[in-house]
Amino acid sequence: MTKRGSKILVGDLLVKSELITLAQFADAMPVSLKTGLPVGRVLIASGFLTEEGFKNVLTVQSLIRDHLISQEAGIEALKLTRLGKSLSEALDQLGESCDFFESTNRLGELLFDAEIIDNETLAETLSVSLTTGLPLARVLSMRGAIAEEVAFIALCCQSLIREGVLDRESAVNSIKLVKQNLGHLKNLGLSSKPGAISLKKANSLRLGELLLLSGMVDDNAIVQAVQEGLTDEQPLGKVLTRVGIISEVELGQALAIQEMINNRTLSPDDATFVLSTVKGSGMSLSKALSESDKQKSQTEQKGEPAALDVFLSFLGVNIPQLGQLKEKSQAENRPLEDYLHNQGLLHPAIEEPVFQCYKHYLSGRLDDDQCAFAVHMLACTELSDLELLLKQLSW
Repeated sequence: MTKRGSKILVGDLLVKSELITLAQFADAMPVSLKTGLPVGRVLIASGFLTEEGFKNVLTVQSLIRDHLISQEAGIEALKLTRLGKSLSEALDQLGESCDFFESTNRLGELLFDAEIIDNETLAETLSVSLTTGLPLARVLSMRGAIAEEVAFIALCCQSLIREGVLDRESAVNSIKLVKQNLGHLKNLGLSSKPGAISLKKANSLRLGELLLLSGMVDDNAIVQAVQEGLTDEQPLGKVLTRVGIISEVELGQALAIQEMINNRTLSPDDATFVLSTVKGSGMSLSKALSESDKQKSQTEQKGEPAALDVFLSFLGVNIPQLGQLKEKSQAENRPLEDYLHNQGLLHPAIEEPVFQCYKHYLSGRLDDDQCAFAVHMLACTELSDLELLLKQLSW
């Protein structure tokens, strides 16, 4: 794999993949330096390179930087695109496993089949997603192309399809159903966020998503970075520091944490905890890592599944005073469920399904994705019989 410190330049990829000749690159460089335009844009304007070819090179550059493919594999894949293959087909032919690339494309297909987005929107956002390292659902929701609740259920459905517990037709219909009932879901207090799914299911995190989930940057900052020229051959971290959104020190911390994720010495969940701790308290990176190890050790000793408040947050159940109620329940040694029920903090239409799902989650019958799916489907259809739904789904 290419080391992080090495520079993966667009020009190198273009020439080595033979998308352009060295002479064409030499002709374009003086124009690029004189005008300030990225060399790729100059090559397109000169007719030496297609827009699609440029997007493929930027995508490969980003995948190499994030250790998702090797530089050699990226160059070979680009060579295959000259023969008419898509970048995805080229990577498949080479036997390159790139979960981010594959899952992003599959999610796009799922949303297209559900008639949530059109081909033009899909192509545009796929390009941004693959070059920035931000999940497609994030890009679509940040740009206002889809609601966050739709992004959440789409990611949930994709995960369930991958696990073999939901068929594609049911997934497509479910995504449509959530879109049609957005107002109703909000009235019931359901406002799920796509980040919950992408963190839980991640085996690795690209820099953009890591920064978002840890709270180091927000959606608006990422949008600003894209507008400031992210696709002009500048890596995300460089753009964020150039426009003053994060400091060089913070970028260095994030890259160090990302390296630990890639090396499987730190889980994505723990990584976001560490970065958010560093950001929120000014604690050193080593101290935050120590705190993470301590917290993990305590959790492992308790052997407890996700607490009810964490479960509710994952589902998107919006209860502003949830943190205070949890503290009160711990102080008085009473179940949090009692306070939620007695104060009527869950809408009556979802209260019973939510608590039933939590019991099934604790028993191991359902995982949290299945619970989220079931709660949203019951809410959209105004049904109340969870067991009937689970029977229909063969769960």
